Amino acid sequence: MINLASPKEDLYQKSITALKEQVDRANKIGAQYLVLHPGSHTGGGVEKGRKRIIAALNEVLSNKQLSFQILLENVAGAGTAIGTTMEELSQIYNNLVDRSQVGLCFDTCHGFAGGYDLRSEQEIEELLTVIDDVFGLDKLGVIHANDCKGDLGSNKDRHHHIGQGKIGNLGFEKLVNHPQLKDKPFILETPIDEAGDDEQNLAAIRDLIK
Repeated sequence: MINLASPKEDLYQKSITALKEQVDRANKIGAQYLVLHPGSHTGGGVEKGRKRIIAALNEVLSNKQLSFQILLENVAGAGTAIGTTMEELSQIYNNLVDRSQVGLCFDTCHGFAGGYDLRSEQEIEELLTVIDDVFGLDKLGVIHANDCKGDLGSNKDRHHHIGQGKIGNLGFEKLVNHPQLKDKPFILETPIDEAGDDEQNLAAIRDLIK
C-alpha cells in the first residue's frame, strides 16, 4: 500500500502512517535495513511526486529514532514509478533533512530494465562511481540479486532465475566478484515456479563466486 508519491491525500497519509509502523517494527526486531520503493506519482507529475516523497521521508525521519537505515530501492521505470536512475534517487536523497539514516538498495533486475548494462565491466564501474558520488558506497546496504526477463532498458519489472535472464551468468559473475561489491549482502528475489527454486538460485549464484 505504501506510496509516498501518491497525489491522493488519503492514500498519502495512510502511506506515511504505514511507513512509521514499519519503522517501529524494524526497530523492535533489530533490523539492519528497511527497503523502500520511493513511490509512483500515478499521474500527479514527477516533480510533485518527488516533493511528496521528500516531505514524507523528512516527517518520518524527524519523528523517529532509527536503529537502522531506510534503503531507497531503484525501480525498473514502468508507468509512473519514481527512482529508475541514481540521478532520480539523488534528487530525493539530497533533499532529506537527515541523510545519515538513509541509503541505497540496488536491484539488479530493476537496474538492467532501467538501462544499466550489468554485463559490461565499464558500465558497472560507471554505475559504482555514480553511487559513490551520490550516496557513498558505504551507503549501498543491500543488492537484490535478480535476473531480468526483459531486455536492457525495457523498463519491465520481470524477475528471472539467476543465469536464465538477459543479465545472465556473465553479468552476475562480474557483480559478485567485484572488489567493491563482494562483501555486500546479496538477497535473492527470484521467482518460485516450483519447489526447490530458491535452493537452485542460491547454488547458481554461489557457483559464480571465485
